[in-house]
Amino acid sequence: MTRRAQMSRLTCIAMAVLFATVDDAEAQDRPVALHRTADLSVGDARGAAKFAVSWSPLVGFFGDHLRLGLGARFGTYFLRRGVAFGSQDAKLVAPDLQAYGVNAFAQARIRIVGGLEAGANVDLAGYGFGSSVVADYQAPNSSFRRRQSAHISTLDLLKFGSGDRGQLDSEFFLSYRFGSVGVRAGFTHFSAELLTRRRLDEGRNRFRHSFSGGFASVYYWY
Repeated sequence: MTRRAQMSRLTCIAMAVLFATVDDAEAQDRPVALHRTADLSVGDARGAAKFAVSWSPLVGFFGDHLRLGLGARFGTYFLRRGVAFGSQDAKLVAPDLQAYGVNAFAQARIRIVGGLEAGANVDLAGYGFGSSVVADYQAPNSSFRRRQSAHISTLDLLKFGSGDRGQLDSEFFLSYRFGSVGVRAGFTHFSAELLTRRRLDEGRNRFRHSFSGGFASVYYWY
């Protein structure tokens, strides 16, 4: 091999090492980090209890102090007898029933120090299903019979206010992670919705009830 060929080969090797080093340095200084969580939560509120499993990827920003993600949640809601859906003007008082929601949700977490985080998540949209019941319809001066057939709403949709539809869940929490296993605890707010088979007074057929309480969860971080 000639001296010129040797120099050319050494130059190529040096350039390859340089590019590999730069690429590795960029990877280490990359401003985002990817995490994933698998979560099991249990909550209780006046009139209902909930169990939920969820999975979510999280992208870390600003040195992994801010973590944002979208995920999927399957929620199971056990409603106790006597829950009143609707308002004082018109309501459905239901027997005990079960409601389910398969929803996409958004979440945000802020890493405070070490494995300690504060965060929140909220359902966005999905599909609901559950019990069909005969509920007690109560409305002043109504001409409709009191016993009305109803079922759990199938459309879950966050509309930021009184226009929300279906089964939606949200959580506000503190969490702490021990290696790849973590725990969360905090406040949960969730809702369920009944649809009557026929429209009642003022054309209404949707009746909602919201629940607020506490929850705890365990999750796997990877």
